[in-house]
This record gives sequence, C-alpha cells and structure tokens, in this order.
Amino acid sequence: MDKKYCAYLCSGCGIGDALDMEALAEVATSEMSMDCKTHECLCSAEGRAFIEQAISGDEVNTVVVGACSPRVMQREFDFGDDTITVRANLREQVIWSEVKPTEGEEPHSEAAEFLQESAADYLRMACTRAQKTELPKPFQLETMSKRILVMGGGFAGLTAAKEAAVAGYEVTVVEKSEALGGQAVNWRKSFPTKAPWLDLEDNPVTALIAAVEADDKITVKTNTEVARIAGAPGDFKVTFKAPGTSSEWDAPAKVTSEERDQIE
Repeated sequence: MDKKYCAYLCSGCGIGDALDMEALAEVATSEMSMDCKTHECLCSAEGRAFIEQAISGDEVNTVVVGACSPRVMQREFDFGDDTITVRANLREQVIWSEVKPTEGEEPHSEAAEFLQESAADYLRMACTRAQKTELPKPFQLETMSKRILVMGGGFAGLTAAKEAAVAGYEVTVVEKSEALGGQAVNWRKSFPTKAPWLDLEDNPVTALIAAVEADDKITVKTNTEVARIAGAPGDFKVTFKAPGTSSEWDAPAKVTSEERDQIE
C-alpha cells in the first residue's frame, strides 16, 4: 500500500478553546511530515464529508483524527476497509483531564502548558502508529476441508451427524463403545416432541441409528477413540485409536486406507 497521509484536527467540544491548534498542526506537518487540516466539528456530516472528499479524490488513504475518544463516534470515523484510520484522543485524555480553577481564580498557565504538551504527544503517537500500520491481509487456506467429525454416537451426536449429512457434508461419527446410541438406547419411552405434549413417545434412537448407518454421507467408527487433534479450523488432523490400530483423519485430499475401502 502506497500510503498517503493527512492528519485532521477537530477544534470542537472545547478542544480549540483549550489548545493552540496552529502549534498542534505544526507538530504533524514539521515533525511527522504529514499534511494537517483543522475543522470545527469532524464528527458532523460536514466534517466527515471534508475527509471523504480527500479519500475519494485519491489524495489520502491513511487518516489521523485528532478529536474525541476512539470509544465514541466509531461509525462517523469509519472510512471503509481500504482506509487506515488512527485516532488521537485529544478530548477525554487531554483537555478533560484539566483541573478546573475554582470560581474567581485564574487558569494556571502551567496547566495550559501541560495540556498542549500532552496533546502534542498524543498526536505524535497517532501519527507514528499510522506510519507503522498496514492493512490486514486475511489468511486463506489453499484447501478448505468441509468434512465434519462428530465425537460421540449418542442421541445428540447422531442428530448432529444426520442434519449435517442432509446439509450435504461428509460426516464421520466416532463412538468409543461397540454400538451407537449411548444411554438413550436403554430408554423405554421418550419425552413428547409435539402438542399437546402429554403422552410419552416411542424411543426414537433406534430409528435414528438406522438412518445414520444407512446414509452414504456418514461414516461410522465404533469402538474407536479420538487420541489427538492438531491443526486449525478447516485444516484439522485427527488421530483415531482403536484396539491395536491407529489411523489419521484430515482433509479430503488425504484418505486413510480404511476410509478408502469404505468409499469404494
């Protein structure tokens, strides 16, 4: 990114009354080698248009805003993903930190000098941050595995596997015991699932197991445990452990001999 900088200072909200805006602009132009412009209310529609005009004209793509806290006016100072925006908090952290003189007292000149120095430091930090900031580049995997591993062949696992298969995904169900169904296999009846919610229903697990085992998109591994999981979302590598054997499961590009036999 060929950066084009400009610092924008807001004189509203009392900032212009408490600070020497010309001296502050000099910090940006002389010390930080950036153009600097001042506006009476940058968060207004006119202030935003003032900045957007420079961005749309390809004059600026890296903006430093010296105004209020980054906690507020976030939409007003969002100029899109292609523009770097760094904000210097001149309101809350500088001018609002001043101890106000009691009635009848004159403002302390030392306090005013301190505010100006603090504002200059915050502006320097923001300009430096803008110089060192780059647009983020999202990390993208070369291949994205959309196979789904379901750990546990109980009622919840079987339901998840069935619904994922209906959505078009390849699913592998791993169950550590010898049979699917979990504790639900021992149910005599099940809770009602439809109105009027009064009568118990027949155990749905048997039919659910049959549907999962008959689905071509679902591979069932019983008497198997997940020994290790490595990698990251979209690129997981899982090691299965069965009595006397160990196999790996990962992206579709790599299929174990056991899985290849099942597919063929």
